[in-house]
Amino acid sequence: TLGGLPVDMEGSRTVPDASLTLDGVRLDGLVSNNTLNDYDVLFDVPGGRLLLKPFGKSVEWPGVKLSEPVRLRVYHGVVLALDVEIDGKPYPAMLELGSPSLLVNQAVLDENGITDGKADLRMGAALFPALPIQVSDHPSIARFSPHGDGFVIVGAGPAAACAIAVSWVHLEMRTCVR
Repeated sequence: TLGGLPVDMEGSRTVPDASLTLDGVRLDGLVSNNTLNDYDVLFDVPGGRLLLKPFGKSVEWPGVKLSEPVRLRVYHGVVLALDVEIDGKPYPAMLELGSPSLLVNQAVLDENGITDGKADLRMGAALFPALPIQVSDHPSIARFSPHGDGFVIVGAGPAAACAIAVSWVHLEMRTCVR
């Protein structure tokens, strides 16, 4: 079970304990989108919780005030794609909360003149100012931007500051109201 809900373990795999260490911190386990996409999910890092519930007619979380929905596109059943703004300019992006920062290709830095390693991120109505940003050759960037057009991987920065709710079935994401 995960959060008291049954989880289908078909297709799951085990890895050596040494593989579950990140920056010297031992992890109890990893839960990826191919498990989470069976639920409506609230990532509430500031509140220290991950909440799951079976898909419902609405994506409401009692006691949590959330923004209007940001439309998502889902690729291959697990990749969450959305449109974001970096320093006021629009870019296609994917949501990957396992990444520690905003990952971008060189085009995003060049188009925005970013030299200080920080940028403002807008997802829908929510603005996340001065988030760490770094150039990356992550394979997903090349896959989703094969011609080198600007592309963003939204990492954990917004989730560290704000609850984020994701619903694969409703194809939407909501953030805390900022």
